[in-house]
Amino acid sequence: MGGDDGALRTARAAYQQHRWDAAREGFRRAAAVTDLAPADALALADSAWWLGQVDESIEAGRAAHRAHLAAGERRGAAAAALQVAVNHLLRGEDIEGFGWMSRAAELLAELPDAPEAVYLRYFTRVEAAIDDCGDPEVAESVIAAARSVAADGRRLGDPGVVAAGTLGEGRALVKQGRVAEGLALLDKAMVTVVDGEIAPDIAGNLYCHMIAACHELGDVRRAAHWTAALERWRRAAGRRGVHRHLPGAPRADPRDGRGLGAGRASGGAGVRGAGRDHDQHRGRGALRAGRAAPAAGPVRRGRGGVRAGAPARPRSAAGAGVAAARPGQDVGGRGGGADGAARRDR
Repeated sequence: MGGDDGALRTARAAYQQHRWDAAREGFRRAAAVTDLAPADALALADSAWWLGQVDESIEAGRAAHRAHLAAGERRGAAAAALQVAVNHLLRGEDIEGFGWMSRAAELLAELPDAPEAVYLRYFTRVEAAIDDCGDPEVAESVIAAARSVAADGRRLGDPGVVAAGTLGEGRALVKQGRVAEGLALLDKAMVTVVDGEIAPDIAGNLYCHMIAACHELGDVRRAAHWTAALERWRRAAGRRGVHRHLPGAPRADPRDGRGLGAGRASGGAGVRGAGRDHDQHRGRGALRAGRAAPAAGPVRRGRGGVRAGAPARPRSAAGAGVAAARPGQDVGGRGGGADGAARRDR
């Protein structure tokens, strides 16, 4: 293979153990003397991402994309393109982000049943349109797409995809004022997270959506519950070696969660804080509301396989319906249905 074989072996072992610093260092040492294999380049991109080194993650993702293309591996190239797209979107770089999404969609056009294609569909047809679900026609379309995504997740045996589809349907229902139905689905998706059935990065996406829904509705009790659950999950993730400050998990102080539990007067700051974080993410142009860092979840999870931690899967971005979130389109979203829904629920 050439290059620093020892560094590569060390890096791969560290990557499997979620020791991101050691993995990044080993891959960087190997890359200094040889071109990394596609899987190793994408592992370097992952490691850099978990450490907050977004520029480095983008560059490694581009290298992985080129290497997959050179090897004729369309799915791998698409997964790498999704990862690069998400990183650009997290920084509000919409033009680059949507360009990479379109590249991924083109690569997946002949692979509609690939897990990567399902993630694309979720992020363009469900997540990208959630804030417009105050419009009944949009909501109907999003709900249908979300159910299709969940069905594909069951077919693929991927609980993360199932949970994403379930959550997407729930958020659309909440936006339509069907609050009880929607929150029941959101809670169902969150149980999957708390039980540890899905990868941490996807869990960050789902938590962000739950906190956003609680913020929209002023649901202090539910926000307190899931904020506490988030902290337990983060501690557990830390024991598995996952970086404690997960990109994409809402910044929620567990003390705010306890305060929320005490009542609206003492805990409102917790909901407002989580909501502000959601709004900040939304302003970065990452598709639409509340995705920002969490949106990257699925792509990191699957670069060519459907397992919680196998190489070959997408991490999560946008896809075949790129028209749902295209360059030049308002990506802020209107989100007009939530306030009315909250008033009706009260």
